[in-house]
Amino acid sequence: DFSIDGTLSFTGSSINAFPTLFLQNNPLASLVDIFNGKVTINKDGLFEAESLALGDQSVGEAVILAGQTEVTINSSLITSASHIFLTPSTPVSGNLYVGQLLPARGFKVKLSEPNLSDVKFNWLIIQSKEASN
Repeated sequence: DFSIDGTLSFTGSSINAFPTLFLQNNPLASLVDIFNGKVTINKDGLFEAESLALGDQSVGEAVILAGQTEVTINSSLITSASHIFLTPSTPVSGNLYVGQLLPARGFKVKLSEPNLSDVKFNWLIIQSKEASN
């Protein structure tokens, strides 16, 4: 274990800095490379990865039952700055759209008209940068 002024410490395989750990904050730095290129972040903030895994509050599947026109998706991540992307996985008559954001609770997905069959769809929540500041 090693500590400097109580603001930077190395313990086992951990590095901790208080209040913020900076990586590559020198203006000449151009890239952070993690796991030999599997994850990179360039100086402009472009994040690249071989794959991305999201939790069940950020991505999921849902169904609007035949004859119904809406369903509520629960997610504590919803804010007024959330962007929600929908992709139908079964045929749909009319339009499938985000009807209402319910901050900290979820969102409603609606159909413009009732369908004769269940409408299955995938959803994805992306937060704008402003929402995380």
